[in-house]
Amino acid sequence: MAIEGDTLPLVRTKLYRPRLTGDLVPRRRLLRRLNHRRNRPLTLVVAPAGYGKTTLVASWLATCDWPNAWLSLDENDSDLALFLRYFLAAIRTLFPSALEETAALLSATSLPPWDILAHSLINDLDQIEQPFVLVLDDYHAIQNMDVHNLLDQVLRHPPPLLHLVLISRTDPPLSLGTLRAHGQATEIRIRQLRFTEEETTVFLQRLGMSADEKTVQALVESVEGWVTGLRLAVLASRHMGSERLLPAGLRRGTPYVADYLVSEILASQPPAIQDYMLATSILDRFCAPLCEAVCPTAVQGTSQGEEGADGMCGVSGEEYLAWLEAGNLFVVPLDGESEWYRYHHLFRQFLRDKLQQRYEPGEIASFHARASAWFAQNGLIDEAFHHALAAGDEPGAAQLVEQSVPALLSEHEWHLLENWLEQLPQALIRQRPRLLLARAWVLYYRFAQWAIPPLLEALEPMLDESASARPVKGESDFFWGQHWYWQGRGRRSRDLCQRALDQIPETHPSARTEANLYWALSSQMLGQSGEATQRLTQSLGQLPLSPAWQVRRLGALVFVHFLDGELMKAGQVLLQIHELALKSGDTYLQAWSSYLQGFTHYYWNDLDEAVRHFTRAAENRYLLHSAAAIDSLAGLALAAQAAGRTDQAGEALTMLLEFVRRTNNAAFLAVARSCQAHLALLQGDLDEVIRWSAMINPLPDPGIMFYWLEVPRITRCRVLIAQGTTASLQSARRDLAGYRRANEAQHNVRQLLDILVLQSLVSHKLGDSATALDTLERAVRLAEPGGWVRPFVEPGPEMADLLQRLKQRTAVPNIVGRVLAAFPRQARSQPEATLPLIEPLTNREMEILALLAQRLTNKEIARRLVISPGTVRQHTHNIYQKLDVKGRRQAVDKAVDLGILSPP
Repeated sequence: MAIEGDTLPLVRTKLYRPRLTGDLVPRRRLLRRLNHRRNRPLTLVVAPAGYGKTTLVASWLATCDWPNAWLSLDENDSDLALFLRYFLAAIRTLFPSALEETAALLSATSLPPWDILAHSLINDLDQIEQPFVLVLDDYHAIQNMDVHNLLDQVLRHPPPLLHLVLISRTDPPLSLGTLRAHGQATEIRIRQLRFTEEETTVFLQRLGMSADEKTVQALVESVEGWVTGLRLAVLASRHMGSERLLPAGLRRGTPYVADYLVSEILASQPPAIQDYMLATSILDRFCAPLCEAVCPTAVQGTSQGEEGADGMCGVSGEEYLAWLEAGNLFVVPLDGESEWYRYHHLFRQFLRDKLQQRYEPGEIASFHARASAWFAQNGLIDEAFHHALAAGDEPGAAQLVEQSVPALLSEHEWHLLENWLEQLPQALIRQRPRLLLARAWVLYYRFAQWAIPPLLEALEPMLDESASARPVKGESDFFWGQHWYWQGRGRRSRDLCQRALDQIPETHPSARTEANLYWALSSQMLGQSGEATQRLTQSLGQLPLSPAWQVRRLGALVFVHFLDGELMKAGQVLLQIHELALKSGDTYLQAWSSYLQGFTHYYWNDLDEAVRHFTRAAENRYLLHSAAAIDSLAGLALAAQAAGRTDQAGEALTMLLEFVRRTNNAAFLAVARSCQAHLALLQGDLDEVIRWSAMINPLPDPGIMFYWLEVPRITRCRVLIAQGTTASLQSARRDLAGYRRANEAQHNVRQLLDILVLQSLVSHKLGDSATALDTLERAVRLAEPGGWVRPFVEPGPEMADLLQRLKQRTAVPNIVGRVLAAFPRQARSQPEATLPLIEPLTNREMEILALLAQRLTNKEIARRLVISPGTVRQHTHNIYQKLDVKGRRQAVDKAVDLGILSPP
């Protein structure tokens, strides 16, 4: 009874509305209250256990003409992610395609903060176009303030068609005062729920009991209108063979009534039934096979050989469930197939109290151990895990976690793994290599790689040379490999990743994917990009992969191309990623596609497209890996500013700073401050630049720069150049020289382009023109294959002047013409007559013109630029009109004459 499609399945029976029993008493006064006030956002039903809260709401829904959904909660649902998974599953029983944005956030690399989730949930709920009721039963089980805060926010801004019903034993920590003041809450409490004498009389009649007015009055007074007490009194009198509804000596007050009556009911059952009732009280839910597994003595017969329920010595699980239903013994069916049941919460608590009194702790632990084994055998790992812990079998619980790691990671459910690890003793985790690796995976997906090496160091003494240790060694080698990659140690990283692939089995596809990714990245770092792309391409066809894992491997190809400076090749792979993301409908994949396309268009200086893609990525920033989300927001700020959209740039910076604040990560804060200074430079706000530069505290080299768009070390050099003093320029030259050596050694063309352009600018400012032009020539030749434009345009008019001087000195690649055309007209030092166009070419038209010069067909250009052939034809037509030519050859020749393209 689990919802398919989840690694840790949701229990479907939690979504079923409880079935109503034949002895239901119509409570018309309360049903009218519920019906007349359903247009309010909230109904709160609060009373202690046993007052008929659940039955009342279930009976109302049975006649309600609004669609309605039910969710029964327990203490495990306090986890915010799990609560929302169930919340969404309940609503999707009514509206299967609803809540897509919130569902996507739940699949994010890291769970967003509760307020972000609440905002998304409110918007999603507002899209539902039909009034409906959602019931959260046993809400008192929730102990997490994040869950309470989320629901409180929903109720502060209630979707107009949602009616939420909370059933609880205590008042939830919500803004009830505000809801009452605005007339937005209906409350039903113990005073309204108590049975009247009239309702008690009807109830007794439904149970086949008759009583005079005096007896009814005395019974109501004794149990204080408590319906469970009434039922217990009837059951006790039946099982004791007495006609008295009020046994002699019974003290007034519900606790005394309940304890006395449950004791009498239990004592009157056959031994096998008593064994079942007490043993199964440890279960949140049960079915016949589970009952038999937990209580084998009841199946076999008691040790005294007494007869069971059917006159035989043993009672099967099916017979036990039939006995419960026939005897009305506080059992609640959880599905329509009469497979799964639970006890009434209060009755179960009384049974558990009796269990503690009758059995030794070791015997109770054995019940939990048998339950754990049954759940594990039936693939219900979460319940197996919790019963193993309840049995005191921490090693058994640990083993369940270890066995589940590959499946959890394959489904991107690492946050569930984290939840389990938090429940295990830390000392136990430190003793078990596989648990140390499980924790390393959690840190890896949290982008906290700095915390992984101590775990690996603790792991190493525990490894031996046995075959069983090979997979563990393989994962350890992978984590060391990715660690050394970020330290710029490509050779060591690749060797370790290859060792990992030799040892990690095919049954752990996520670990193999990550090892392949870092093998490829480290190969690229060593200048062996051909091998890297070949390995990644081959890996795509080796196993059937979900769209998410295909995008992961294609994304690695994009990373390799970015680092190689091959933006055109990256664009071709991005076309595949874009198609996969659209086909799958996966918002997470679409967010990654938008981020990577924004990056590509930004460096092509196609600013409008960059802003468009970065905006989509920013809208889904909580779906992305934190580092990618931060790069997206920085990219949006810089691209918007470059496009002249200063207000949008400021909004993006504000989003970036707020996002980083929530991460509480010092490295991410450095990136945000770097972007703040970078943006100030683009805006010409030197006071802000100087203020920010005063905050710079040079740190030890944190490792490679990767392909990140915003790099604090590079921005610090930009700040030093902007200060313009001899000392600051010399400092920038010194730093840039070191960064150049490191990135040349690591074959990082992406960062090398920025470094070379800035080095050229520094040399020019320091009066070393020859070095400036030599360095610039190296940069433009690196930029040509990928079509990089933005690194040259950003420094402004001085760079335009240097490029003109470079053109005069030597034959330069076509990219120089495209770069010069991207500068504002006033920044170009060449005479106006050299660009006698009535209407200048756009950035996209410049890209296509350069590719026409390479004699590419329309289809080839379309593949390069990730656009359709029809779009290429339209741009080509525009180029011909602007240049006043009639064909490709004439267009190229005219562009050369005008200085837009360099001579071939």
